[in-house]
Amino acid sequence: MQPQATKCSQKQLAYLAYWQNRGYTFGRNDVIPESTLIPPSQWYMSKWYDFAVSAAALVIVFSSIK
Repeated sequence: MQPQATKCSQKQLAYLAYWQNRGYTFGRNDVIPESTLIPPSQWYMSKWYDFAVSAAALVIVFSSIK
């Protein structure tokens, strides 16, 4: 048996509109919070990825200065 959809609150609809205006598309099983301060889950970066991207950017910047 498939789970059925529930009704969205006004805050959840505002959340959808807020993030969709910024280019995010929601999946079928995404959980929709009520606060726009919570970014969509797929936008989170892990700590190692964040560090690797920052390190690569610094290497590119410092190598272009010379």
